[in-house]
Amino acid sequence: MGISEMGVSVMKLNNNEVHTNRTALLRSVANTSVVNTLDAAKTSDEQIATMLDCAAIVLRRHSLFQQSPAFPFKLTNGNGMIHARINVPVPLKQVTEMNLQLAELIAEKMDDIPNGFHVTFKWVDQ
Repeated sequence: MGISEMGVSVMKLNNNEVHTNRTALLRSVANTSVVNTLDAAKTSDEQIATMLDCAAIVLRRHSLFQQSPAFPFKLTNGNGMIHARINVPVPLKQVTEMNLQLAELIAEKMDDIPNGFHVTFKWVDQ
């Protein structure tokens, strides 16, 4: 399978608001190969939503939702999985800490980590 990439924006969420259509957002902007990849890997909408919720929690912990209404992220489709990289304009050490916090939250909230979807924070120059 070839690699395809597309740019998507993460919507700003209030601290107490949950975006109920976050997975629908991914599926609506995704091309057929992205949806097919998720389906082939038996990755559920609930699993994707939980992982994105965990990422949102980490962003709020670092007060990053207040800095920008949207964070660009890139969906990469390759090797039988979808990888979401959320670009954050913070020091590299902080991005590393955010990824560790994200991994801990996902492990705490999920019994099984899906094979078809992965999310990380990526450092971008400020």
